[in-house]
Amino acid sequence: MRIDPLDLFTIKGAVTLPKKHQFAGREDLLSKSLDEIVIDGSVHVIFGERGSGKTSLGWQLLGPLSGDRTLLKERSIRPKLLREKQFHCIWCTCNSWIKSISDLVSAIVLDPEPEFTLRSSFPELFEPSFMTRIQQKYGVGWWFDAPASPKQKPVPPPPPPPGPRSGTNEDLGAFLALEEMLARAQKNNKKTGFVFFLDEFDRLEKRAEIGDLLKALNNVRFVILGVGASRSALVAQHASVGRKISSCEVPLFTPDEVNSFFDNVEKRSDMSVRFTRDFRSTVAGVSSGFPWLVQQLGFYSLLRVMGNDGIDSAGTSIKLGVDVLEQMLPTFLRDKLGGDPGNLPKIDSVEGLLLRALSSKRAGRMSRDDLVNTLPSEMRGFYERAVRALEDLGLVYKQQQEVRIKDPLTKVLVELSIENRIL
Repeated sequence: MRIDPLDLFTIKGAVTLPKKHQFAGREDLLSKSLDEIVIDGSVHVIFGERGSGKTSLGWQLLGPLSGDRTLLKERSIRPKLLREKQFHCIWCTCNSWIKSISDLVSAIVLDPEPEFTLRSSFPELFEPSFMTRIQQKYGVGWWFDAPASPKQKPVPPPPPPPGPRSGTNEDLGAFLALEEMLARAQKNNKKTGFVFFLDEFDRLEKRAEIGDLLKALNNVRFVILGVGASRSALVAQHASVGRKISSCEVPLFTPDEVNSFFDNVEKRSDMSVRFTRDFRSTVAGVSSGFPWLVQQLGFYSLLRVMGNDGIDSAGTSIKLGVDVLEQMLPTFLRDKLGGDPGNLPKIDSVEGLLLRALSSKRAGRMSRDDLVNTLPSEMRGFYERAVRALEDLGLVYKQQQEVRIKDPLTKVLVELSIENRIL
């Protein structure tokens, strides 16, 4: 039997349900979040840095809520309120084109993902006769090319209702259509209710308006995930929704959690793969605690040692030391960043000082005022221009009053460049 590194690490996207055995740490967050979500009409906000593992946490919450308790049993996680409850879980990834409540409802209804959608869970809702009636009744434009079953013939969509349609009317029609669909879906069903996961919520431009939807769908629990420094950065303090909101911040990995992660990898490899203490501590430092980057560094280090022939799990175990990591890093940076520490885009002295200041912070972010104060007084007048230049180069982005290094890999590149005295 040969070890497959892809069975041990997730290097693209989130740790989803099929990969749940790769999820490490976060036991307290899982338990507390599950207890918050099962409360009727709850809105649970999960926020944190880009790359901190919010989406991975969301998927590991969806599993137990929809009935898969495998991870909870393996990790001895015992939420107080979940017990035997099961929910219909719907996952929707938000996009920047969503401008209104009607857009968001459309995304929830039409989401093309194969699992955890209304269509996969309740195909009867998408029978042509029912969809035709919904469109005619509420003036929504939802339609599908394929009928719900081979025996059914597609029915052409009806014309839009007569008269002008304002944005408000569209929002109301979409909401009422979704409400009727959920009522029909839940009829004669033993599961407790619905949980809607809204991932990448920070990409929505008009998040404040969504409060009306969160309030009105009382039979739906919402889990909102997005980049933000606080709950209010994602969900404005809507007066009638505030009492329903709970939240948790997904922190970056501590060195102990990095250790726990590699312990888990070793266990899943049947101890055929081992990581030295120096390797672990160096990864903890280089990654700044970003879980996705910890996965990347572990995966590519193992791949370097294994080569093309793989490793027989029944044979002698291999040990990864810090020397492997140091040999792998230049190739990793070239492959993943299109360059190495000596190949950053050309920047001037003010931009370099700003990047150095941001890199000095573990999360790679600073408030505008704090960042300005890191510059010598004679350079502060060039601050705004320097930030715009860094944004244009794709190295930083702004959120509210903060400036942030764009992603974990950029932060690593900046740090290594500083170590090599390039910046």
